[in-house]
Amino acid sequence: GMYEEVHVRSLYDQAFGQALAFAEEGLRADRAMVTYAGNGRLYRLDAASLWTTELISLSLLKSLIEAGEPRLLVHMVEPDRFTATSVLITGITSVLFVPIRSRSSEVCGFYYLDNRVRQGGPFQEKDLKQVEAVVSGTLEPILAETGVSRPMSWELLMKTCWI
Repeated sequence: GMYEEVHVRSLYDQAFGQALAFAEEGLRADRAMVTYAGNGRLYRLDAASLWTTELISLSLLKSLIEAGEPRLLVHMVEPDRFTATSVLITGITSVLFVPIRSRSSEVCGFYYLDNRVRQGGPFQEKDLKQVEAVVSGTLEPILAETGVSRPMSWELLMKTCWI
């Protein structure tokens, strides 16, 4: 009923709010994206043009989603590693990606952060560890309370409701 929907929405707000606050304050990420079960929130990315302007490399994101593993990618401006023009144009130097699992440990979403040139240089292994800690310690427990579980897929990502 109505109460449940409001309650579930507030859990999403809580989890996504914490994720993006950490991206901004904790890691000084240029941009971030957090999704779970078809809902999500963006930091410094525009929902309307997300999939059309190649603000982020879609081929890269696709491969990260398919692998479903925590990843730290650095030095992505080397053309021999990633030929995707979007990576070169946007000048992304590093990416952090951590899947978000449901209570039954199914991958239902992810937390993505990237940066271009930044004061502290590219993301490091310790940043990945911090993001993993935020996911397992904060995001997953809150999102598990929604009782919602929808396996992550490219199709689901395309239909995500950015709240």
